[in-house]
Amino acid sequence: MNLSYDENNIIVYVNNINNNIDFTNTNSIREYFKIIFLKLKNYYNIKLSGIYKVKVYKDFNIVIELFEEESDYYDEIDMEIELIENTFLYQIEDIYISKDIIKKSKILKYNNNLYLMIINKLTNKELGYLYEISKLIYKNTENIIKYSRELPLNLV
Repeated sequence: MNLSYDENNIIVYVNNINNNIDFTNTNSIREYFKIIFLKLKNYYNIKLSGIYKVKVYKDFNIVIELFEEESDYYDEIDMEIELIENTFLYQIEDIYISKDIIKKSKILKYNNNLYLMIINKLTNKELGYLYEISKLIYKNTENIIKYSRELPLNLV
């Protein structure tokens, strides 16, 4: 789990999705967030309280955006949850990366940029490496996928 944040917003990147979570069930998602919030408190010393708009972007991994809403003093956490199933893309500089990752991906070219679209789940080690060498694109990826050109894997 990694995160970035400013005063009112937190973005959490979760590599391992618990397969027991039913993302179609709001109660299941809320229970999962209790675990995430506890990790934020224990590992990052971030205590959340108040009202949050929560956007959950789901692919093989999930990205959680927490936007704190204006509210009077509120000691508990309340959430408005929106689930967005989306294909994540990883913008890369060149195609010379791990063959293990390439085997589990498609390489797309769009507007002179290269993207990896993961088609088979990566290991934590592969995903960590990919995070180091790429920029994660998890919003508005539809046009890139629709209008891109897939590069043949024999170029790698």
